[in-house]
Amino acid sequence: MPEIEGGAVFWARQTVDSEIFFKQPAKWFKIWFYMVAKAHWQDRRGLRRGQCHLKYEWIMDATGANRDEVSNCIRWLKRTKQITTQKTTRGLVLTICNYNKYQDPGRYKNETKNDNKNETGTTQERHRNDTILKKGNKENKTTGGKSSTFKPPKPKEVIAYFKAKGYPKELALKAYDYYNTANWHDSRGNKVKNWKQKMIANWFKDDPKQDSSESGPQACRNCGRTNWVSLNDRGQCEVCQKGE
Repeated sequence: MPEIEGGAVFWARQTVDSEIFFKQPAKWFKIWFYMVAKAHWQDRRGLRRGQCHLKYEWIMDATGANRDEVSNCIRWLKRTKQITTQKTTRGLVLTICNYNKYQDPGRYKNETKNDNKNETGTTQERHRNDTILKKGNKENKTTGGKSSTFKPPKPKEVIAYFKAKGYPKELALKAYDYYNTANWHDSRGNKVKNWKQKMIANWFKDDPKQDSSESGPQACRNCGRTNWVSLNDRGQCEVCQKGE
């Protein structure tokens, strides 16, 4: 693999949490990046490792910043003790204060090991959780767990549930027939997953009416019919109430 010309610099991941990256003007980090990239990685030409010779014009041309932005950034970097500057007849000598600390690959080795260790632990934990999940799904399928398949209720179960809520047997059978005929799919074609929830949402809308079968059939005062759900306060069945 061919080598990359110009060498490289190191940037710690915590840089994205630094003040110059997170809080200061966007051009400031660009200026700071340029300074670090221009610093010598070893002593040469009368400059020490971490130093470089710069001019305001060079920084402005490379970063697109104006003179005020460069000047303000340099003042802030000096105030926060990240750089020092020394004026010369050809510009200024800039020193990156913590260059050796952040440009030493050896300082990142422990972090890399910890990252690998954490990644390995996370992978093992994920595999362990996947195994438990697969095992649980298999048990649900073999034992008939709630999460595997829906088991339609029997008519007596629906009747008992309706009575417990104060609704009549006739309504319970009507609801049962509605879903049973559709192979326990709702009006939208979706498979019913919780039949009690469906009953509450779609069938328990009116005030509960006591099942007349609990007290035996009651004859209509007008026609004597006994095949109705309830009588009105005058003892009339639904047919007589409609005038039929």
